[in-house]
Amino acid sequence: MDKAHDWLIPNSIDGEPFCHLLCVGKTRYGKNGFLTRVATSLFKNRGVKIYDIHSGGKMEGPHAMFPSDLEYWKEQRLDIDGAEVKPEGMPVRVLMPYSDYLPKNLPHQFQPFTIPTNEMTIKCWQSLLGMEVRTEANTWNVVKFKIDKKTSAPEMVYELSQAHTEEVVLKTGAILTAPTVHGGKSLTIGISDFLDQKVFSSANFPLALTTDEIKKDMRGDWITVLETSQYQDHANFFVYYLIEKIWELKRTGVVRRPVVILMRESQDFIPKQEMNLKEAATKKLIGEILEKGAGKRLYFALDSQSPSFIELFAEQFGIVACFRLDSYYDIDNFLGPKVAAYSSKELKSKVYTLPKYHAVIFLPWGIRSGYVVPPTCALAKSGEDFWVKYKSFSAREPNNYWYRNWEDQYKALKNEYEEGVKRTKEIVVLKKYRKEKEKEKKEAERLKVRTRTAPHEKKIELSQEELDNLEDLPFLPPDD
Repeated sequence: MDKAHDWLIPNSIDGEPFCHLLCVGKTRYGKNGFLTRVATSLFKNRGVKIYDIHSGGKMEGPHAMFPSDLEYWKEQRLDIDGAEVKPEGMPVRVLMPYSDYLPKNLPHQFQPFTIPTNEMTIKCWQSLLGMEVRTEANTWNVVKFKIDKKTSAPEMVYELSQAHTEEVVLKTGAILTAPTVHGGKSLTIGISDFLDQKVFSSANFPLALTTDEIKKDMRGDWITVLETSQYQDHANFFVYYLIEKIWELKRTGVVRRPVVILMRESQDFIPKQEMNLKEAATKKLIGEILEKGAGKRLYFALDSQSPSFIELFAEQFGIVACFRLDSYYDIDNFLGPKVAAYSSKELKSKVYTLPKYHAVIFLPWGIRSGYVVPPTCALAKSGEDFWVKYKSFSAREPNNYWYRNWEDQYKALKNEYEEGVKRTKEIVVLKKYRKEKEKEKKEAERLKVRTRTAPHEKKIELSQEELDNLEDLPFLPPDD
């Protein structure tokens, strides 16, 4: 019987504030198993909401739905509170950004989603485009007052293109303007790939990942996984968007349930040196939560191959799990302040020679070391294809692993885009029509002659295509 499980289940989450957790060490030495073990234990035994938001494109998060097939569980017996622990899969919900390349049949645990146009913020734009220019910020400050829950992606793009011609008067009397056309062009060009893949939608669209939808998800009895493998170049944006909404709901006290955000390969988002403005936005948000999140019961559980990547936030982690490290710099400069109970020589010897799946754990209530008990759910193995594994399980257990057809939702999203394009074209034609009518009125006043010009007359100088579109307009302005 293995009893090395007690320190793997943090027992302060219900009473005293839980601590941010960091796991460091060489790859394939047990970091992923440790994080998964802690996360699933908190979820199952403490009712903590878990968000598994990044695995570097390896689809490690979705594997939690399968029971573990490790030899450990065939050879060992583990009891907790008198009950035998056996391999089991976890209830998982996998969020995937919509793409035209997504198959219409997905595992029922998978949920395609879109980004609602009206919930974008300046920081979301920065995490997506890397921009930090006043022109783009001013443009979005104008546009956000022009869109609502019904605004589709094509309509948002149209508002971006027209922002330099608009002004917004706030209740305070202040006037917001976008002085040039460049801000709208910059934002539109930056999201061209997303528009092609229909990532954005109106907030009313059923697949839209709105703040209300995230609030419901935070109260759901499942582990939520964010899977962005089809958008690796833009994973930073989806990670930022989700974390920002979670933090907003926690910071304002809307959701009081404790939440742990699990992030593997954390150096992808909080590098030692900021390479671009996209990383800067995410790094700043993570730093804010590391500093203030514990007071709102929002915690991070991160892993990294080298602690030097996150040395700016080193003091924010109350729990540090140290697997084997080969760098004396990491041991001396990062772990040194946290291990006053060890001499430098003893620490180096301990960490430098740790075998696989063994760790030294620095906890607020003491220091433990030993073999890390693996999680009861499956871990992604090197070279293992998740889709092949799911197909195998669905053949054996069709009641637990089955597919859902999303074809109707995909068609509805395509229709929303087409309708949005049609409405924007109608607006353009209507504006041109009104402009011509205004021009005629001014000319008539100049000549002291009142004229009535019908829409079909040549004086309006509309193309035949625009004239055809006029017939489809829901209304036309009355002639004076």
